[in-house]
Amino acid sequence: MPLFAQAMKWIVDTIRASGREPDTGLRVFSIYISAGLPAPRMRYDSLIATPADSRAIWLGVETIRGYLPLMEKFGIATAAEVDIDTLEERSVGQLKAAEAVIVCPATVGAWCRLPA
Repeated sequence: MPLFAQAMKWIVDTIRASGREPDTGLRVFSIYISAGLPAPRMRYDSLIATPADSRAIWLGVETIRGYLPLMEKFGIATAAEVDIDTLEERSVGQLKAAEAVIVCPATVGAWCRLPA
């Protein structure tokens, strides 16, 4: 899935160029503890795109749409390279042609109850 791999690289490179780390979710537990908060309960979820249900690709495309100005600013990709208006259609086309699945990047949720 070359287009999916490229899209993920654009996202990760943009996050890093912005001074953030793409794996912050995996460090949330220690962030809570370091902040003096109770140990959080946590959840780890990931969407999977399949040829029969490719809606998860939309989320990646919309993430890239939001990041596109930063991608251009940091020299990661141009609007012409990304071609945002056809990115979802091209991605779904590759997914269907490969008869594959895509495991999208996971999201991490964390929460705790503060003492009364």
